[in-house]
Amino acid sequence: MCGKLWCAAAIVMPVSVSLFYLFFVEGELRVERLPASEAAYAVCVSLLSMGLRAAVTEEIIFRGMILGSLKKTLGTKIALSVSALLFMLLHLVNADMNSGREIITICISVFIAGTALGLVTLETGSIWSSAVIHALYNILSGESQILHIDVEQNFPALCTYTLHSQNWMITGSRSSVGLTAALPSIVGFSAIGLLALWKIFRRKNRQNQITTGRFRK
Repeated sequence: MCGKLWCAAAIVMPVSVSLFYLFFVEGELRVERLPASEAAYAVCVSLLSMGLRAAVTEEIIFRGMILGSLKKTLGTKIALSVSALLFMLLHLVNADMNSGREIITICISVFIAGTALGLVTLETGSIWSSAVIHALYNILSGESQILHIDVEQNFPALCTYTLHSQNWMITGSRSSVGLTAALPSIVGFSAIGLLALWKIFRRKNRQNQITTGRFRK
């Protein structure tokens, strides 16, 4: 299952993204007075559909089936790249194909996210740490109906933060990718990926030292 480090990262990264917007990007924070039934529905959708269902399904497909199978036949680097590329192509489905900037930002941001989640899977040997990171990102980063951060509010949420900024590096994509295509999330996933890569290299170095020590003896 998810180790302590990745559980901590799964919470810290999306919460940091949300706090960045709340403290450093001008906007209007509102606590919506939803009826109890709508509030319960918003929470359930955020936790079960946007969070668990989407994350677990995508991690099983891209980091489990695709990355796992291609690693055996094509090697780790190619498998990681192909799984991230296919993950990126999935998220281009709802993109505005008339906007070159949106396509480029989605490609870069989602490829980075897919690579980071793939590296976590490789580091842990399981999809569950990446699934937890993916799920909590969807729930806590301002993309859900618990807290929704956007330039406009199109569906009911418990709390909303309507951004006044028009900077596309801050507002992200207008497609379903949303804030994932914005700089704060890109930085967050890059940090996750670099941490996983560092742990992978450290483990390899430790194994090499052990092997070298045996040969010397």
